[in-house]
Amino acid sequence: MRAASLRCAPGRSLVDPVLRCLFLTLGLSVPLTSVAQTPHLALRSAGPDGFQLTLNLGQPPAFYTVRYATDPGLLGPAAGVWTSGVSSAAEVTLEVPRREDNPLLFFQVSAEPLGAGDQSELSQPEVEQTTTLNGVTVTVPAGTFSGATPVAVLARPPEAAGTVREIPGLETTMTYEVQVGEQTRFEEPLQLELPYDPERLNPDVAIEDAVTAAYWLPEEGNWVSVASEVDPVQHRLRLATDHLSIWAVRYVASGYRVLKSDLLHARVAFNPEDRVFDNVAKQFIPVQDYAQIIADAADGAAEAYRAAGFEIPEEQWFVIVDPATTVEAEWAGRSGDVYIPTNFEGVDQLRYEIGHELFHAVQNLYYNVYSAGMRKWWHEACATYASYALFLGRSYPLRFPFSAERTDFCNLPLSTVNDRHEYATGEFLAFLFAKSGGSLDFKSHFDAMEGYGLSSTLRRLEDTVRAKTSNQLERYYRFFAADYWLNRGGALPKFDPLKNADGTPAGVQVIPADERRHDFAYQLTGGYTAQLGWWRVDAEGGERKLVVRADLVSGKALVDVHVVKDFSGTGFPWPKGTLTKVGDTVEVTVPAGHYLCLVAVNCDSTADSLITGTIRDAGISELTGNLSGRLRHTLNDGVWTDLKIEGTWRIEGDIRQALGESEPDDWWPHLVGVQVGVDTYVDFELTYTLSNAPTEFVQVYPDIGSDVVQLRPHLLSAAVTRSEAAVVERQEISPGRVALRFRLQALPDVPGAGGHLVFELEFGLATRSLLYRNSAGGLWYDSGWTPPPWGSGKCQFEFYGEAE
Repeated sequence: MRAASLRCAPGRSLVDPVLRCLFLTLGLSVPLTSVAQTPHLALRSAGPDGFQLTLNLGQPPAFYTVRYATDPGLLGPAAGVWTSGVSSAAEVTLEVPRREDNPLLFFQVSAEPLGAGDQSELSQPEVEQTTTLNGVTVTVPAGTFSGATPVAVLARPPEAAGTVREIPGLETTMTYEVQVGEQTRFEEPLQLELPYDPERLNPDVAIEDAVTAAYWLPEEGNWVSVASEVDPVQHRLRLATDHLSIWAVRYVASGYRVLKSDLLHARVAFNPEDRVFDNVAKQFIPVQDYAQIIADAADGAAEAYRAAGFEIPEEQWFVIVDPATTVEAEWAGRSGDVYIPTNFEGVDQLRYEIGHELFHAVQNLYYNVYSAGMRKWWHEACATYASYALFLGRSYPLRFPFSAERTDFCNLPLSTVNDRHEYATGEFLAFLFAKSGGSLDFKSHFDAMEGYGLSSTLRRLEDTVRAKTSNQLERYYRFFAADYWLNRGGALPKFDPLKNADGTPAGVQVIPADERRHDFAYQLTGGYTAQLGWWRVDAEGGERKLVVRADLVSGKALVDVHVVKDFSGTGFPWPKGTLTKVGDTVEVTVPAGHYLCLVAVNCDSTADSLITGTIRDAGISELTGNLSGRLRHTLNDGVWTDLKIEGTWRIEGDIRQALGESEPDDWWPHLVGVQVGVDTYVDFELTYTLSNAPTEFVQVYPDIGSDVVQLRPHLLSAAVTRSEAAVVERQEISPGRVALRFRLQALPDVPGAGGHLVFELEFGLATRSLLYRNSAGGLWYDSGWTPPPWGSGKCQFEFYGEAE
């Protein structure tokens, strides 16, 4: 079997015939040179919604599979399957949608040549057609295809198919990879018949329980058992399926028994010799009783999901195994057979686990089984919520163990997958449904979320919430973040920032009574995250009036302002106000010894955000104004370019008198007159743009191609040249936009001008080689922005204070 790899990444495009990797940039249409080895993938076209790829199989007919992973080290038999099929043509066209949750994907394609006994052709699509290959019978309903369609079945032992599962209970001796054309899912189910070996049957188990049909879920490395009809005369299993993959007949292992649930939602396989220990009750229980608890829980969860309107799988296999055989994480292969160790954490936790895993089997009826790994965070959150809310009857807060012990949940994006966070996200779903006023119910929300492909799950969540509640997702998330940290009746009843883990008093941030101004800054990761800041506010009297102000907002960020007494409140924490844009202020009265709390929230499904500001005593003076200037310097070869600088300034502190503002000349400093005292702050927010120059030009190299160069102004430095006592802070908001701050601890005496402050900016032009192409059209790359190569220029702004 031959294999090749493909890597998709935004912002870069590269073909390397040795590494067999392709880097794709959305929005580019790139002609690629042919690569001799087969099979291989090539870019056919690219656009804002995704890629169109050409799969070259080489010598047809061939059985092909395209796998994906988020890391090249994860590619292989256990990687998720993007698509698979059998083709009688040398080339196949594939559609790859754009992904925003994880824009970097790696692909691997493999192709298996087919022999004469592995394949046939369905030539009459208008009637039902049946073919038998390698002992497997495939029946395709009339009208499934519009023309002649190839069918293939590869029969291989599990070792050759990469489906070995080293857990006792259910055993497999032969696999069958079934493919009909280039289609893996079907609106009308196909009928399959799989052969079984009667010599392999467990004599201690009824025949209908001793054997089962299953398909392989590669990204989980597990089998998914399905309902089938046993034909004991022909020794065959008959089943209906709306998807194709690797199929097998599985046998109950020798020595095992099978317990059916009363409502037939579950079959539990167990070894009568095993001993089961309850870690909560600290006692052993008979394995037969353990199997009965599992079966009863499966019935109860299935009926609860059916009552909520969900489709329910006909049956689910649960296998009890010794803990030495599987680690705790193997309690269940998601959407597959459920493996449960013989020690457990009490009946309540066991029932939750059964309900959780059974809901994965429910999910499997609604979406492509191969796409589960791409949005695992969402599916685990839904299964957690479904088991607690629908089956066990809990409402918010669920008090799921992972959410109740993790205070960093909101610091991580909603789509985080780390084997803990994705489960605790069920707590957010519970909050969302509880606070939507009846606008959202789980079933309709689930339907809206599941009915799509591999596009951004967070974007879909935003759209669904907006459509059903007329509110933005950010509204629910920010209130959840505040409730998560500040409501002791919520998900974190034991959270107390005033105490260490051992109960001793923790170090507390304080805004002293004599501190008139305090700065804050929150750099927030994209994907809906939040951070909590709190200070004990000291006051000389009984209370203190403060103003919280946003000085810089980059991206979709906000800050909710709260005042709490001692973090022991048990009600919903409503904010005193919210900062969403530069200049927003919230005035609060903080009683002596109380705490000022800021909940900073990122409200973007992908991009990072930044919000900074100040906390100051009410009544401090403030003065604002605009500034502008221009800088001219040589671009290259004597060509002049103009740089336009515009912005705003703000002075806060001891402002004694405003003295006016000069009319700026295009080529001279901008002057502002003001009389100030010590410990005064000056803030600037500047934008700088090219006003008389090209932003792009092409350099042509006759032998190797062309270099497309982009230009943009770049702020090299910002400095105070006539006041050593000033401190400058700098925040890049975006290319061409910057925020700067000075703390004027003192102003030097300058004859005739009183205090004098000269603020100097140094600019240059940054360059970026956006696209480089060799003569064969085979090499594309993005160099990134580099420092200015053509010198720089300076522009000054002056602030002066009259002598008192």
